[in-house]
Amino acid sequence: TGPALQLFGTNSATADRAWYYAAVLAGTFPARICFSQLRQFFSAQKIVGPEAYCSVAGALLNAIIGLVLVLGFMVPGWSGLGFRACPLVTLGVEYVQFGLFFGITCLYRKLHVPCWPGWQPNEITLSRIKEYAKQYLPAALSLASDFWRLSAIGAVAATFG
Repeated sequence: TGPALQLFGTNSATADRAWYYAAVLAGTFPARICFSQLRQFFSAQKIVGPEAYCSVAGALLNAIIGLVLVLGFMVPGWSGLGFRACPLVTLGVEYVQFGLFFGITCLYRKLHVPCWPGWQPNEITLSRIKEYAKQYLPAALSLASDFWRLSAIGAVAATFG
């Protein structure tokens, strides 16, 4: 992200901050992907309640922890950790949100069992892995290109003041 932003004329301090932010948020990919896939699995069965509650809980948790740790809100005499804490808060909340969703839907309520009782190791075959890769890799590359486009848009927007 940093070098790409510098190609668009962003100063090195801003590019470095953006690079740090993007690098930390890259750590959220596993949690986001797992949450997204599990959410789609249940949505296809018209089970949307747990996802709605977990999404709201994640947004509130991100806002509350962000206000406290980043800005020092509600902590007298402390101004928070600042910008560097922003992506770390989001990183943590992404994993908590997925853990909460997985815990409620699969471990506690076992909502997956009627549709998918589990898998056996012999079900993982090379032909299935190839088919999965043919479908998954283009989607993953599309997601990655979204982040690059947003970086470019941010770089252009930063030049406006």
